[in-house]
Amino acid sequence: MSSTEASANSSQTWIRFSVIDTGIGINQKNIEKLFQPFIQIDSALNRQYSGTGLGLSLVKKIIELHGGKSGVTSIEGAGSNFWFELPYDYLLFKSTAL
Repeated sequence: MSSTEASANSSQTWIRFSVIDTGIGINQKNIEKLFQPFIQIDSALNRQYSGTGLGLSLVKKIIELHGGKSGVTSIEGAGSNFWFELPYDYLLFKSTAL
């Protein structure tokens, strides 16, 4: 499931994009490792999920370069909510400049 929402706090309006799953979830002690480059929570040779460990660190960097922020909340065994927020003014400026 994914969702998009807008919120205004103080003088800034943010648009939030969320991707929510009902998968295996992530242990709280491992969440801070998710956004570090080349880090995988399960580093065993026979791990079930593949990848280099770069995806989320790249997403975080790109979002930050656009003035946004990203994060995740998760419950082990119940799923995760990955999200990022971008400032609405930035998005509006970029879309009208094209």
